[in-house]
Amino acid sequence: MIEERIDALRKEMSEIGVDAWFITGTDPHQSEYVAPRWRTREFITGFTGSAGTVIITKDKALLWVDSRYFLQGAQQIEGTEIILMKLDTDGTPEPWTWLQENMEKGSFDYFEHIFTAIEIFFISLFENSLLLIAMTYLLYLSVKHKILRKYKEQYLQALYLFMVGFASLAIMIFSPNFPARSSTPFTFFSIATVLCLYNIVNKEEIKVMSSVKQKVLYGLALLYFVVTASNAYGALFTIRDDCKQRDVELQKMISEGQKDLVVEPFRVQTSRYIFIADVRQDPKYFANQILTRYYHLNSIRRSCDYKKSKYPATDFHLIQDYSKKICEPSK
Repeated sequence: MIEERIDALRKEMSEIGVDAWFITGTDPHQSEYVAPRWRTREFITGFTGSAGTVIITKDKALLWVDSRYFLQGAQQIEGTEIILMKLDTDGTPEPWTWLQENMEKGSFDYFEHIFTAIEIFFISLFENSLLLIAMTYLLYLSVKHKILRKYKEQYLQALYLFMVGFASLAIMIFSPNFPARSSTPFTFFSIATVLCLYNIVNKEEIKVMSSVKQKVLYGLALLYFVVTASNAYGALFTIRDDCKQRDVELQKMISEGQKDLVVEPFRVQTSRYIFIADVRQDPKYFANQILTRYYHLNSIRRSCDYKKSKYPATDFHLIQDYSKKICEPSK
């Protein structure tokens, strides 16, 4: 049974051009104990432990486990081609290290992604520019009023918070995947840094800004919240209706026996506050491939694709017009 499942996976990998399949056996929340539907590690190896990593290539199948599962792992994969990799023992590389050492050259080239990673890094910094400006201004007030030495320990704490957040962002440059949401820890630590600096300044009763400026700032923040929140709220209801319409559209074509489906675009696309996962015009796009296999089709694609965005990143897209479809099929 296990061998048949591995062979089926390898066949799928061959069809879609994948050299290695990395299986953690967890769910989208990275839980250690997961519901049956997420037990992919157990499905492909038969190993029932709560932690482990599996790599399947065209000619190898390996299971990494820690010392808790050395015996259990060996027993449960006995009689299969799966090789047990004992973590933290001499001669056993980490899964990612094994991939780097054993995959053919060109399977993954980090340097192809470095420029994109650096771009996302600076975009993430820019998105937190207001927090960085606030830090700089509070430090300026501290220097101006000569209170740095008096609160040396508190300033070092603020510096520590900032450096932890900055390091969490900078280290992502060296990751093969650098999603924009990786900036979230940096944002949280930056907020903590600003609060820490403000607390010091407030202890000395240093006026940060006039009451008029405070009111203007609060007013602008409230206006921004009302406008963006109402836009996002409307977009959520719109995409809900679009998804219902898409389901009807798909079921109609499938019931008619169609195997190459073309669907209409949504009226909402990914922005700062909404993430939309949808098929694209290219039938080889990963979302298209997933639905193609789920519905047992030849192909599925959208009738048109996104227009070139005027924004360097979707996070800069704060408000969107969802009164019309995101694109129109070319005539």
